[in-house]
Amino acid sequence: MIESSFNQEENIIYVKRSDEVDLEELMSHIIRLDKTYNGIKKLNLIDDFGDSVSKFQIQDFPDVIEDLKKRIQAYDHVNHAVIVTKPLDAALSYMFTLTSQSISNYTYRTFSSLKAAKSWLYHL
Repeated sequence: MIESSFNQEENIIYVKRSDEVDLEELMSHIIRLDKTYNGIKKLNLIDDFGDSVSKFQIQDFPDVIEDLKKRIQAYDHVNHAVIVTKPLDAALSYMFTLTSQSISNYTYRTFSSLKAAKSWLYHL
């Protein structure tokens, strides 16, 4: 499951993943984010993988990247901080960082704590 909430004071969208997250759910979440927050020109997201289990693979990344490219064209920039604690999530996140570099208005970084993720967003 993927849930999100917007903290207006911080100008950050907090995303929390739990249980199993497959490719279909991830793509649906991207669509929901775009529909919900499309009036914000600069999106700042903190995405906490928590204890979730990612049920997608590196081979799925090209589909995710193509969808992201289409959906974030209307935004000036999207800054996406991800918090991971498990080695497999860290590896997947690192590979996604490399893959996502082709999107000019999207920056994706991986962190091990909320404090580090916030610090990065605040210093952009």
